[in-house]
Amino acid sequence: VFHAEFGQSIEPRVSKWVGPLNIYLDIRAGDPTLYQRLVEAHVQDLADLTGLVIEIVPTADDANIFMVFDRDEELLRSAADYQPTIGQHAEQIAKTLCFGIYSVNSGFEIKRAVIGIPTDRAASLGKLPACIVEEMTQIMGLPNDSDEISPSIFNDSSEDNELTDLDRWLVRLLYDPAMKPGMDRQAALAQIR
Repeated sequence: VFHAEFGQSIEPRVSKWVGPLNIYLDIRAGDPTLYQRLVEAHVQDLADLTGLVIEIVPTADDANIFMVFDRDEELLRSAADYQPTIGQHAEQIAKTLCFGIYSVNSGFEIKRAVIGIPTDRAASLGKLPACIVEEMTQIMGLPNDSDEISPSIFNDSSEDNELTDLDRWLVRLLYDPAMKPGMDRQAALAQIR
């Protein structure tokens, strides 16, 4: 919660969604039916864990989350359609398989997110489902990866392709009503204890 993997200058405060999440799937390469099915399964899981309304919407105009599925070599340019400044983070993004970046308002409420899935590279590595699960979960307000937590989808050394029990607890804790956007680390940890 209090650290970013890349591309975000996040103050050490709780950031989370407080309203409905509307996801637009921009599928430019690969199997739309498969991607839709994988996203729908995780949408339901996240809705159950957070208590938020999360839906897939038919147009980008209705969305606040944009999931871009494209070939690896085109992905950054495609994602820039939704986040023009994403190119500033190209070097950091190149070190990852897939990525998710979100933005917050002055009250630390997450308002918008862009997720990039390299269809060819993720599929060839057998990581397509893991990319979808990890990035969709990270844009909920858990942006950092850490080798200190295990087993976890957020551990790059892990072979997990789905949320572990630990991951589910992290999401539940973040979305407990007592965890308010903007809480600093000390207040958040006191509340969790």
